[in-house]
Amino acid sequence: MGLSSERSGLVAEWLANSQAHSLTCEEIISGLCQLLLDLNVELFRVSAAFPSLHSLIRGRQVVWERGRNVRTIIRRQGTLDTFEYRKSPAKVIHDGATFIRQRIWQSEGPEIFPVIEELKTAGATDYFAMPIPFSTGVVGYISWTTDAPNGFDETVVTDLLSLTRIIALRCELESTNFSSKALLASYLGKSAAKEVLGGNVKLGQSSSMTAAIWFSDLRNFTKLADQCPPNETLMLLNSYFEALTKCIQDRNGEVLKYIGDGILAIFPIGSALDSVDACRNAKLAALESLSKIDAINLARKNEERIISDVGIALHVGEVAFGNIGAPDRLDFTVIGPCVNLAARIEGLCSKLNSRLLVSAEFAANSEEFTSLGSHNVKGIDSEIEVFRPETAKK
Repeated sequence: MGLSSERSGLVAEWLANSQAHSLTCEEIISGLCQLLLDLNVELFRVSAAFPSLHSLIRGRQVVWERGRNVRTIIRRQGTLDTFEYRKSPAKVIHDGATFIRQRIWQSEGPEIFPVIEELKTAGATDYFAMPIPFSTGVVGYISWTTDAPNGFDETVVTDLLSLTRIIALRCELESTNFSSKALLASYLGKSAAKEVLGGNVKLGQSSSMTAAIWFSDLRNFTKLADQCPPNETLMLLNSYFEALTKCIQDRNGEVLKYIGDGILAIFPIGSALDSVDACRNAKLAALESLSKIDAINLARKNEERIISDVGIALHVGEVAFGNIGAPDRLDFTVIGPCVNLAARIEGLCSKLNSRLLVSAEFAANSEEFTSLGSHNVKGIDSEIEVFRPETAKK
């Protein structure tokens, strides 16, 4: 089972091919393994770690096994604290090892690593792992396993090691693309991230869209912030934001911005959702949010910790979706009279003793709201009528 230097050149050429630049991590590893099989390398299992910049995901482990579908294991933040990681070859690689080799077919006692013991039971005969160094200093790894009777031929090991740099470059390109998309989605929201990645980055560049608009704010937050240590205030904010954001996202909404203690979100109206569906989703997300806030406050009261409440306003209409700011400091958001009106309606929540208020335009797209009359709001000449569901009373 040999891999000649000429054939290793074929592998390098495949990895560097421009057509491979759009491949996912799964396609990279499965394609690489299939090519090696075609070159008479008797692979049994290959595992590669793709580090990521992500608020929740530390990295992705892609596992290829001969005769099976490739699979991806998401490694969450906190993985480094687990027993599985501390007893793994990955930790040894991250601690600075440049090469790990375990000739399973020659060993008689228990293997050093639990994962290799599992591979031995499955029929593996040889294992080696090597780091995948990224230019940023982050280190991934790739491990190779065979079930050939006498393990890997040494020429195979030598040639695969010689490919480390180009494998690392290919994996880093994919990881960078993944991290860019993940980070933009985390900080901008999915729709805004898609626009930016699509090249919509010019100051003033925008498009028109129709959406249900969400604007919420915590009650008396400024006073609470003055009375509490910064860390306690931050924990309070995060607990509320996490609850509301999940409710919004679970109903196909997108959080565009956290404004101090406020949230600006949209439920886009288009081919997937009409205005009735979008408004229904926004309303359900709001009611679910109020229920979650009640649960959070009950738990915090029992712990004798500070609590707050929330006011939510919902409106529907056309907004401008695009870039504002300065040429070298842009913000991607929605703007327009409809956004301003949603913010003004939220300002009526305390006055009208309601946790959820909606505009007349929104109420026309949803079910049974009670009118609370027409009211003057700052910046708008005529009075506006607002509504609330009975379940949203303070």
